[in-house]
Amino acid sequence: RNGVRDTRNVKITRSAQKADGTSTVLNANIRGDDNIPVATKRVKPAPSIKPPDDPLGAVATAFGTATKWIGVYTAVNLAVRGVKGAFDEMVDSGDKAARLDQVFRGVGGTSRQLYGDVLKLAGAENRATGEAGDAAIAWSRLGGTRAEVAEQVKVSLIAANVAELSAADTTERLSAITSTYALSAFELNGVLGQLNYTSNTTRVTVRALLDGMEKSSQVAKEFGFSLSETQAIIGTTVQKTGQTGAAIGDSVKTILTRIADPGKQQLLRQFGIEVTDQTGSELKSGPKILEEIFLRYQQLNKKQALALTSGLAGSRQSTRFIGILNSYVDAQQNAIKAQLNLNSAEAENVKIKKTIKSELEGLKAEASRFVSEQSNAPSSVLGGNSINEVVGGATKLGKNIIKGLNFSVDLVPDFAKGTYEKVKPYTPFGLRNNLVS
Repeated sequence: RNGVRDTRNVKITRSAQKADGTSTVLNANIRGDDNIPVATKRVKPAPSIKPPDDPLGAVATAFGTATKWIGVYTAVNLAVRGVKGAFDEMVDSGDKAARLDQVFRGVGGTSRQLYGDVLKLAGAENRATGEAGDAAIAWSRLGGTRAEVAEQVKVSLIAANVAELSAADTTERLSAITSTYALSAFELNGVLGQLNYTSNTTRVTVRALLDGMEKSSQVAKEFGFSLSETQAIIGTTVQKTGQTGAAIGDSVKTILTRIADPGKQQLLRQFGIEVTDQTGSELKSGPKILEEIFLRYQQLNKKQALALTSGLAGSRQSTRFIGILNSYVDAQQNAIKAQLNLNSAEAENVKIKKTIKSELEGLKAEASRFVSEQSNAPSSVLGGNSINEVVGGATKLGKNIIKGLNFSVDLVPDFAKGTYEKVKPYTPFGLRNNLVS
């Protein structure tokens, strides 16, 4: 370069096309003006990618193949989940049946018979079998017979529907009311009917009423309030004040407790309200005391009324006490009407069970009951023929599902291809070919 020898190494590659379609590649390292071949090798040409003559047809075929494999995967996944669900149901069913066997006293039937009754109730009331089993275990601790526990579970499931609670929550609240008022199992449905009627007429939820009853029923009963009166006072006061059922129930308990305080009794006497009988040794009944307070409250001016309510209930509870007094008449009317609508909850439950969500839950409960009965829990959990039969049946069902889906997805490519053949003349490729012809 410019009369000066360049001593740098430079790699040069040359290629030539041969008659057989291969290329000869010459790699050379040159130094200055040297030109020395160092390696020669044959390189096959890269395969040419030829676009398909019918692109849409290729897409249709690929779509059919993909759909087939997706269908097979879905079928296998469903079958595996079905077998797992069936096995989990058997284990859970066995656990609940074993626990029920420990707490149920066996009067009127065996625990296995009772558990069968409970599973049927879950399907009938469109509730999950698991929560029905939990309710049966809780009610059995009260010592009822097979028929009584079944009736109590039924009411718990109906209450769960109308109160929008789980059966475990309704069972806890209803069992407290049952124990407080010494209710029989067959009176419980009427109690729920009264609560539901009050809920519908006061725009207060059954859940709020149950919460309030749980807080106040024990003290209210000691003061002579009936269940109907207590729930009516809670319902009408919640509507009047906008407070929660638990808050009003707590206020009822607090106010009644303070009436028994001699200091508060002296305060009431200052307003002309006597809370004891003629002997002075016994308190009047709670309903009678509340009636006298209400009548006297109507005669007081605002300052006197505030002194009465805050003095008896306290500053924190006075607002709720005013609500109780202002809704006193409505509560008395509601208590009477509620006793005339004992079937209110059942009537509403029938409407709730007709919803799609509820019917699907009932279908799941029936399927769970079938699996539970087939497994014969709890003994089968340890390994019996019934488990093998259930798992075998589920496996066979899964194979049949896969077989059916395979048959169905095999039709997809043919359907796609046939559809494409019909529209092919109207595609750009078809129009082009017709034009060329």
